[in-house]
Order: sequence, then C-alpha cells, then structure tokens
Amino acid sequence: WVLSNRSGFVVNILPPVVAHPVFNPPSGEFTNFVNVYIQCSTPNSTIRFTTDGSPPSDFHGSTYQGPIPVHSQSNVTILARAFRPGYTSSDVSAANYEVILPPDSIKIRDEEIHKHDKTEEMYKQILAEFPEDAGTLCNYGCFLEDVRKDYDGAEVLFKRALMQDPQHVGALCNYGTLLQEVKGDYGMAESYYKR
Repeated sequence: WVLSNRSGFVVNILPPVVAHPVFNPPSGEFTNFVNVYIQCSTPNSTIRFTTDGSPPSDFHGSTYQGPIPVHSQSNVTILARAFRPGYTSSDVSAANYEVILPPDSIKIRDEEIHKHDKTEEMYKQILAEFPEDAGTLCNYGCFLEDVRKDYDGAEVLFKRALMQDPQHVGALCNYGTLLQEVKGDYGMAESYYKR
C-alpha cells in the first residue's frame, strides 16, 4: 500500500501479517495414533497444510477443516500456513509426528482397520443395490465422519440422504453437527437443526 501525505512524501504501509499457525499437540513421538489440531490467532484466517514436504500456498495444499489423524507406525511432517485477504500470509509452521506402537497394539490396530474396511465394503455393497436408501447413506456418512475422518465424503453422503428424504432426522442432525463442529458454520448448522 502506498500513501502520499500533504507534504508530498510517499509512505509505504505494509499490510498486516497473519499470525503463524500453531499445532496441538506439538511435534513429538507418540505410542498411539494422534489427532493434530491447527489454530491461528488471526480472526477470519484460512489455514492450508501439506504432508508431502512442499510449502502450502494460496492454491496448494489442503484447507484445514478439522483434526488431522496421524495413524499407527507413521512419521508425518505437517507444514501449515495461514492466509487472510488483505494480509500478508503467515510464515510456514512445521511439526513432526512419529507414532511408534508396541507390538501388541499393532496387532489390535490392524484388526480394527480390517474390521473398518469390512464395514465400509458392506455400506458400498448396500448402496450399489439401493443407491437411494437415505438410512444407509446417513449411516455411511457417520462412519466416514467418525471413523475415517473423511469429512468431505461424509458431507456428500449426508446431502445425498437429504435429497432422497429432506426430513430424514438422522441426516439432518448429523449433517448439522458436522457443519457446526468441523466446518464451524453455526448458522447453516442451525438451519438444519430447525428443519
């Protein structure tokens, strides 16, 4: 931004800088899988993050919408940057998470993953035969939200359920909860609760 005062001097005014993102928990080693939360103290900012080592930008990386799950036996580095229109983007923040499970925990975790895979396959089979079943669409959406942490996939299924049955109580409540707790869209969430 450039301003000129009455005496003819040109004054350069730099735009404010967005605060750098903060991770919770911070970097470390963990003996169980961990959900990573990212916050920025600048109001109305958007956080974008990557896990492939490349720096996030306005057009690169995923938009942070909720906790990032770091699963068993993994080593993940998360890079995050915050943006706000009219502001200079924040510096890149980085955090590294290493999950090291004891052998017994690995076996239990593998069994859980196998069980979840079977559950998801069941939902897919039912929807292949009955693609318009609102109850199955809603239940599968809940599974994606709660177990897989696939919030975008869950949102698609809740919307499909409501297209089939606009008054489906489960889809209305669960989609409202996703909008409120994950997306932070309280107004839209309230509109679904009131239907």
